[in-house]
Amino acid sequence: MSSRGLLSVLLPRARRAILAELLRSPEERLHLRELERRTGLNAKGLMRELHSLTDAGILHARRSGNRVYYRANKRCPIYPELRMLIMKTTGLAEFLRGLLAPLAERVELAYVYGSHATGEARPDSDIDLMIVGTVTLADIATPLAEAERTLEREINPTVYTPEEYWRKVKEEDGFAARVHDGARVTVIGETDAA
Repeated sequence: MSSRGLLSVLLPRARRAILAELLRSPEERLHLRELERRTGLNAKGLMRELHSLTDAGILHARRSGNRVYYRANKRCPIYPELRMLIMKTTGLAEFLRGLLAPLAERVELAYVYGSHATGEARPDSDIDLMIVGTVTLADIATPLAEAERTLEREINPTVYTPEEYWRKVKEEDGFAARVHDGARVTVIGETDAA
């Protein structure tokens, strides 16, 4: 049975979708309409699940004006385990995409390469992450530190500006070209653009 199949047995689809959105970026607060847009769930079913998850202490709700914002409750006794379960079953790319979401407008391309892309990762393997955009290592330090804590793995980011990256790929020489031509798991963008 696949890990995604395992989670579908444990949690209904709507609850899985909500938890995936809110546990990927636990600091992010989302209101009903944004969750509706991201999950594709209808408002009525979404509200029912949000109330259940909030009543159980898994989510925290806060009213601001006429909107109620939801976020993961880090004080929930099963928060670390639940977050790890969601991360493992919804995939590494989706997990990293959620963490990088606040920077997405400045990231043209992000992908995992190396052993995690080839399927040869061991329990102690680090995660190699290529990021192409107008971000710096300082910009990504906080989300990547959070990812390292959650995944219990070191993340090795490589950051290029778009111009530098695509120039190196077109030259077909060196590190960027080798990595680009190798196995990769896309997190943000299209890996064949240029």
